[in-house]
Amino acid sequence: MMYMIKVNMLFAAGVFALAGLFILALFAWTEAAKYAHQLQPMRRLVAAARRAPLAISRVNSRSDHANSLRVA
Repeated sequence: MMYMIKVNMLFAAGVFALAGLFILALFAWTEAAKYAHQLQPMRRLVAAARRAPLAISRVNSRSDHANSLRVA
């Protein structure tokens, strides 16, 4: 009798461990998807911030001041 209880407990532990891992994997998948979805607008902001100094340098290169940097 005790042998069957031990076997059933081992089997139940394995089943619940696999179910727990599956649920944990689903949670990690949904959190990664949320993070990726929220990362896209941030990448657009970074790309816009990288372009901004170029616009300022074009304005500065067209100025008539003697100490301004000339760009070809």
